[in-house]
This record gives sequence, C-alpha cells and structure tokens, in this order.
Amino acid sequence: MPTPKNSNYILDITPEDRLFTDAHPNDLIIVYRQSNMQVKVAGLVYLHNIGQNRMGRSSLLAHDLFLRICGPAALGSVVIASTHWEALLHNPAAGPIRENDLKEFLTESLAQGAVYRRIDAMDPRRDIGDVIDYILGKNVGATQVQEELVELGKRVAETEAAKKLRETLKSWLVDPK
Repeated sequence: MPTPKNSNYILDITPEDRLFTDAHPNDLIIVYRQSNMQVKVAGLVYLHNIGQNRMGRSSLLAHDLFLRICGPAALGSVVIASTHWEALLHNPAAGPIRENDLKEFLTESLAQGAVYRRIDAMDPRRDIGDVIDYILGKNVGATQVQEELVELGKRVAETEAAKKLRETLKSWLVDPK
C-alpha cells in the first residue's frame, strides 16, 4: 500500500508483561503515522495468545485498559488478532472453541468497529502485512488517551485508563483471588 507523501510509520510493539505477569502475555502493537514532525496513532493491534487455556485477571484488565486507552472513536482502527495457533497443534479441536469464546468476549469491541483477525503461525508475515494494510487504510481520530493528555491537558494519572487501573488494583487487594 502506498504511504501518504511526507509520512513515515513507526511500529511500537508493547508486551503486556511489562505491566502484568501472565505466563503468556498479550502484546499491543501501535502503528504511528509520523508526518510534519507530528506523531499520531494510525491504529492499534491487540495480540491475544489463543494458546492460553483461559484469560486470567491480568489479561482481562489489560483488555479493559486497552479499550479505555483507545476510546470508542478509535475502535475503528483497532485490530484484535489471535496468535500462537501452533500451541494448539496437539489439540486442533480446541482452536475453534477458543476462537469463538474470544469473539464472544469481544462482542462489544467488534460492534464498535474493531475487527478480529487470525495470525496463522504457518504464514505470519502475510497475515501481519494484511493487518498493517488494514490499519493504514483507516483514517481515525485521536485515541481517548491522546485526547485526555493533549487536548484536555490531563496528567497520565488522571486519565480514564489510569483510574480503571487504580480501581482494579484496589479491588485485587481486597479480594486477591
């Protein structure tokens, strides 16, 4: 896909395990569009490890924080992709069940414009290229966290994502299960 004149693109791959400790962390890929000395988020890719037996509390929190970082206006440039399909080669019947469970969990995000894609272990470059092409074909406004930080002048601790993180961590202290 041709890129707009005077634009560069930056991929930022942010593992969830920088913040959380699940054994199989999810990743977040942020595609930035840099133009005329300004950097804007062009899209976000949330990678979900389909090989996980279940979504733990930290994965659920990471997804909730992700939605608060994006905000509803930016969900149209969000791709939620499943990875690590090779982990299910020993139990291929589990794949479609986990994928259906994931799509059910994502119902609200998908209804608001996010899309789901599978990144196949057999040809990940093709699938990743398709995801990036999809994002670059979108024209989205700022994410919620960008609006809060830049337009509203909030500090990071004052953002909706930070509020949710504090609220959840406090509840975990009360009920550590």
